Order: sequence, then structure tokens, then C-alpha cells
Amino acid sequence: MFENRDVSACAAFMSAVALLFALYGCHGNAVSPVAPSAPATSTTTVTLWTVTYTPVSLTGSACGISIGLGPSSEPLTVTLTPKTVAFRPGDPKAWEPLDFHEYIGPHSGSSFVARDGPSTSRVTCDNVTSTVTSETTIIGTFSNDESHLTAQQVDNIKVGDARVIRIYAWSADRQTP
Repeated sequence: MFENRDVSACAAFMSAVALLFALYGCHGNAVSPVAPSAPATSTTTVTLWTVTYTPVSLTGSACGISIGLGPSSEPLTVTLTPKTVAFRPGDPKAWEPLDFHEYIGPHSGSSFVARDGPSTSRVTCDNVTSTVTSETTIIGTFSNDESHLTAQQVDNIKVGDARVIRIYAWSADRQTP
């Protein structure tokens, strides 16, 4: 049988070999030891805002698509994570994904880009049925304290061969609880 000192020597040798493999790997390249990192924390905030849409411009025409006569306001639910933003316009008590739009996208610092679509549907205008494709992009910034935002909403709508572009300005303030 092995004596205790032989087992200890063997264990020490195996530990040294394991350490060498850890430091140099299989290719002989030195690898620095890495300290364990703390688990990443992710915070998600969901807040209620009031957004005001102001019509800016309408280019093109199809099926009576309009831009509206003046500014209008409504509730806006804003969901922020460290890297994404989501906007859900409308009454949050009645919000349903099939009934309302949801604009989602990345944000970095105070800037964001959120999109809805593209979506496709069919519409009949003047007894002609056409395919409608629409996509909305919202580009904007949050204030430093994230209590206000300004943005531009661009709706790209294609009805058959006709293209319509609507642009709105957004101004929104976070509601206080």
C-alpha cells in the first residue's frame, strides 16, 4: 500500500499540474486568473406618462389617411430596462396587444429608437382591395432625470402602390404617483 507521504506528494504534484493547465491552458498561452464577478443586476421600471402628439407633416395620400387637426394627448405606459424601452399608448387598464400599438427598441443613455411593425393587412377603398403595410419608428431622448421625453414618430404606410408618410412630434411627462 501507499504511505501517507506518497499520497501527499502525489496530490501536491496533481495540484501543480492542474494549476499549470489553468494558467497556461492547452496551447501554452498564459491566462490570467479571473476573480469571480458579482451577478448582473437588471432593473425594469414601468411608469405611466402623458404623451402629447403634435402633427408635423403628411406626405402622399391613400384611402383617406390623415394626420389629424391638432395636438392630442393620452396616457402612455413606459417600460425601461438598462438596454430597452417599450411604449404602450392608451389607457393601461384597457391595454390589449391586439387593440393598441407597442413600440419596442433599444436605448443607450438618454437616446432611444422604438418600432412597431411592420404589419400587413387588407383594406378596400373605392371598391379596390389593397394590401396595406405599415411600420412606425420613434426616435427620441429622455431628459437627464428621465421625467420628460421628446421624440419624432414616423409612420411609413404603403397602400397598394401608394406611399404615405406621417410625422408627429412627441412630448411626454412622467406622471407623479
